[in-house]
Amino acid sequence: MTTRQNHVNVYRIGRVLGSAVARGRPARFGNMRLLQTTADMLAAQPQSMPDVTFTDGDDQIIIKAFEQVRDGYAVDRFLADPRLAKRFNRLCRQLGLRLPDAAVNRRLLALRKQSGGGAFVPSTRRERTHGLVDRFGVGVEPAMTKIRVLVGASTDEILADPNLGKRFEEICSAITPGGSSLEYRLCALQIRKNRYLKKQELPLFDRLDAASAINAFHEARIRQDKADKLPHQPGVLMIHEGSRPLYLHRFDDLDSGSSSLPRSRFVQALSKDSAFWNPDPDKLGFQYLVGSELGNSPLHLWVLRLIQEMNPAFNWPVHLAAA
Repeated sequence: MTTRQNHVNVYRIGRVLGSAVARGRPARFGNMRLLQTTADMLAAQPQSMPDVTFTDGDDQIIIKAFEQVRDGYAVDRFLADPRLAKRFNRLCRQLGLRLPDAAVNRRLLALRKQSGGGAFVPSTRRERTHGLVDRFGVGVEPAMTKIRVLVGASTDEILADPNLGKRFEEICSAITPGGSSLEYRLCALQIRKNRYLKKQELPLFDRLDAASAINAFHEARIRQDKADKLPHQPGVLMIHEGSRPLYLHRFDDLDSGSSSLPRSRFVQALSKDSAFWNPDPDKLGFQYLVGSELGNSPLHLWVLRLIQEMNPAFNWPVHLAAA
């Protein structure tokens, strides 16, 4: 069996950059010089890791080491903890496995998916960590998206590859400092989970009038990197570059939210060492919607609907959850 680092997915790049055909997308969100941006990104593509072959004996070592140090966690939650992942990689080496840590971790993920749960003892811990998306989401989600676009890495691959994980954490801490490695990674898992639309939510989701909501956004004046006083109410805040939506986030308090999303940190972290985005600071601004303006439908559904319709450059995509 082999594992490999994904190549850049041009179609995925196209979707993140706003070029995909989308139902009813308003013309005012325009295109973003897609050809030049894509060319720059492909030119900066990192070299793929060589293929790694695993024998049945290697797989047995991986399973044995994981069961010894997993502490009751499922695979993705386990790899989200760098401390546990390092213990696992060290034990694999002690048991005779001489392969790169990133490849071993990805193989662990693959074994979980291939086995359908049969190769592993069921997890016994159901950790519930609240408030991470509120505290760190405005740094974590753009970091996930930037790495996804530049190297084609999924959330699991960010957790599995120590180098990608370090790069991810650097972006997170540049936008929302103060979090630990574990907090940033758990936040990423929560964001991924929250981007799946449940089947029972689909009829209401499809009835939401995204065009009307988009036209109802209010512009917020910016002073010293913060929006003027916003309502102390739940709502949606969006940072944009002219007509281009960059990032949209739900806040329980819009005024506090505008303080947690300073333009300077957002720009510095996401434009650094990348041809993905060359911002025009004069065009950056905030828009907001108060939740009460959106009627009685759940605000989290509105967030998913707006992300799907507007396709902001730094939001993780929305998916329909499996039955």
